[in-house]
Amino acid sequence: MFPSEREEVPVAWEAERPGSHRPGVADALSCHPEYMTCLVGSYDLRKNFKEELIEHTAKDPELSPILEQIRADPSSQPDFHECKGLLFRRYGKHDRLCVPNHEPIMTHFLDLAHGRSGHFGVEKTYGNLLEKFVWPGMKRMAQRFVAAECEVCQRTKPSRQKPYGLLHPLPIPDGPGESVSIDFTDMGKKCRNGYSQVTVIVDRFSKFLNLIPLPPHTPTDLVIEEFNKRYILQCGPPKTLVSDRDTRFITADWKDFTSQTYDMKLKMTSGRHPKANGLAEEINQTVIQLLRALIVPDQNSWDEELPIVQGLYNNSIHSSTGMTPNRLHLGWKIRNPLSYLFLEQPPGLTPGQPGYSAKYDRLLKVVVAAMERRRSAMIKHANKKRQPDPFTVRSYVWVKMSEFSEEEGVSRKLLPQYYGPWKVLNRVGNDSFGPSYTIDVPAHLRTYPVFHASKLFPYEPPETFKYRESMIPRAINGGHEVDRIVEHSGKGRNRQYKVHFLYNPLNDFYWIAKKDLLQSAPRVVNAYERLISSKQQPKFTATLTPTEHNRSLFAIYDYDALCKDSD
Repeated sequence: MFPSEREEVPVAWEAERPGSHRPGVADALSCHPEYMTCLVGSYDLRKNFKEELIEHTAKDPELSPILEQIRADPSSQPDFHECKGLLFRRYGKHDRLCVPNHEPIMTHFLDLAHGRSGHFGVEKTYGNLLEKFVWPGMKRMAQRFVAAECEVCQRTKPSRQKPYGLLHPLPIPDGPGESVSIDFTDMGKKCRNGYSQVTVIVDRFSKFLNLIPLPPHTPTDLVIEEFNKRYILQCGPPKTLVSDRDTRFITADWKDFTSQTYDMKLKMTSGRHPKANGLAEEINQTVIQLLRALIVPDQNSWDEELPIVQGLYNNSIHSSTGMTPNRLHLGWKIRNPLSYLFLEQPPGLTPGQPGYSAKYDRLLKVVVAAMERRRSAMIKHANKKRQPDPFTVRSYVWVKMSEFSEEEGVSRKLLPQYYGPWKVLNRVGNDSFGPSYTIDVPAHLRTYPVFHASKLFPYEPPETFKYRESMIPRAINGGHEVDRIVEHSGKGRNRQYKVHFLYNPLNDFYWIAKKDLLQSAPRVVNAYERLISSKQQPKFTATLTPTEHNRSLFAIYDYDALCKDSD
C-alpha cells in the first residue's frame, strides 16, 4: 500500500514450487490465500464434523472411560450424560459439551467463539466458550488464542497499555552556547510583510530565545542565510544543533553549512516524534500564546510583535533554571522598568572584571543543580506512564498506521491501527533520543524508516494453533495488497518477482510476471527497480575537514581573481 493509492494484484497468482529455484505457475484457485478460509468457513463443507467429534470423544483417554461408565450405568456419573455419542456435563440447569483433546476440534471452537463472533477480547471469547463447551485449560488456551496470537486483533485494535519507551531527556549542556534547538512553526497567516512562519531558536542551557520570521515555502539557502546572519553572527556557532527531520534540515546544503563550515554536530530526532525536541515544541506553544495577547485582531502584523515576544520571554524567570535567560546569556542582571522604585544596588561584575569568572562559574553550578533536580522529577513523573520496550533486532513489529501519509479516498478511521509486520533492523539512539529502531519498511512507502518505540507494537506470530482459520483480510476487487518484492528472476520482459502480500504469513511468497505486476502495482515495481539499481552502482564520497573546506573556498576565490587580472 502506497500512501496515495492501494497496490493490488490479480487473483491468478504464480506460486513458487517447493525445492525449485525457477518460478512455476500454479492453479489460480489453489494458491489463492482465501481458498482455505472458504473451506473452513463454510458449514456445508464440514458435514462430517459431528462424526469426527464423536470419534475423537470415544478415543479421548479422559472422556472415553466416563462414556463407558454412563453406558453401563447412567447413575454412576450424575454430572454427565450422553447424547448420540457426545458427552455433556451438567452445570446447574445448563449442559456443556465435553470437547476431546484434539487440536483441530478445539481450534475450530475457538474460531467460532472469537473470529466469527466479532474478534472481541479474551473475556467475551471465553464467555462464548463457557456457555457451550468445556475442556481442561480452556481459559488459558483462549487467552493465548486471542491476546497473543490473533493477528487481526493485533493490527486492528488500539493498544490500551502504557506506551513503550522510557523517557530519556537530552543531557544538560555544559553552559550557554553549547547546544541549540531549532524548529519551524507555521503561523497559519501571511502577514503584510510576507511572512508566514517563524524559526524558533533556543539555547538549551540558558533558554535564551531567538525568533526569525520567514516567508512561506522558505528554501534551504534562505534558512541558512537568516540563521547565519541573525543567530550565528550574534551568538556564535553552537557545538550541537538539535532539530526534527524537516525537509530543509536533511538537505546536503544544510549539512554542509552546519557540519563542514562551522563544525556543528547535528542531532536529529526520529521521524514524527516531536517530543524528542520537547524544548522547541514547548516554546512554540509559548510564542503562540504570547502573540494571541499582543497582536491586532486582523492578524496582519503579527511579525512586528516578535521582538516583544522575544524580549518578554528572555526577561522572565524560567522554571528549570530559576533565572532569566538574559542573565545566563549575558552574564549579569539587566535593569527592568521598575528598577527605579528600589534602592540602588551596587553594580554587578561584568565580563573582564576581576572575580567575574569565579562568580559566573558558581552561578552555572547553581543552575546545573536546579536543572538536574527538574530533570529527575520529569523523568520520574513521565516514566510512571511508560514501560520499557521489548523489541530486539531481527524481531518483527507492527508500526502505527498514523505514521504514514493518508491515502486518497480512504477513511483513516476505518484503516487498521497498525501496518506490517516488518523486521527490526537495528536499534538507534542509545543516547537521549532513544529508544528508536530502524524498521525494514518497504521501499515504495518512501518514509523515513526510524520509529520511536512508542510507535511500535510487538508482533506475535500464530505458532500455537496450526489449524486456526486464515487471518488474511478480504480481497479488494479480487486482489490483495502487495507488501514488498523480495527478489527477482530473469531479465527484461521475462523478469519475474517474488512477492509477499500484506498481512499474509511471513513465509508465504508468490512469483508474478513483471508485466502483470506493473499493471496492478507499478509503484512497488519501480521502487524495487530503483533500489536494486542503487545497490549495483558504486558510490564515491569524500569528506572535507573544516580547514580543507576553507582552503578550497579561498582557492576558488584566488582563481576567480586571477582570471579577472588576466583579462
